[in-house]
Amino acid sequence: MEELEQNYLISQNSAYVRCSCGNVMEVVEGQLDLNQKDDMGKPITREAAVCMSKYRVRCNECQKNFCCNPQCQSEPYHTGKTCSQHKEFKEAKKCRFCQLKLTKPSPSMAPAFKEVCREQVCMDLMAKSCDKIHACGHVCCGFKNEAQCLPCLDPACVAKNAQPTNGMNGDEYCPICMVEGLNQGPCVRT
Repeated sequence: MEELEQNYLISQNSAYVRCSCGNVMEVVEGQLDLNQKDDMGKPITREAAVCMSKYRVRCNECQKNFCCNPQCQSEPYHTGKTCSQHKEFKEAKKCRFCQLKLTKPSPSMAPAFKEVCREQVCMDLMAKSCDKIHACGHVCCGFKNEAQCLPCLDPACVAKNAQPTNGMNGDEYCPICMVEGLNQGPCVRT
């Protein structure tokens, strides 16, 4: 199908969406799955399950998982949250380690730890983490008391100069454990 035809089809029929890879798909509402779990392993709410059955799409070409709601279009899909809950979560201040929404002041006065929650796991990570802030204004994601800080892992800084981190940024998963983002705990350079 020609691109002009695809664009016309998508503009005239909300049942068709385009993935960021360019693939055009028809969206069919899925079955309601109340047994689905969120990213933290907790059961999702009925409201979130309804949103997921309507808007979650997995591209059959590139396998990307995204939200096809025109007001959201989040990639990857926000499992466990409705589109409005996801928007609120994205805009809220979050703990730099566990990524949960902050509801109380930080347990530390150090500027590098102003966005840390009071969960014991996060307090333990804070005790091991570097308390320095790079010249760019972003926190160092290295360990405490290292002779040399890691380069900045903030995606904007890596986009400006990818060489010091070989293009890896803090939002990417650790290439060794593949469990959490590089900015979710102190890192070492190998």
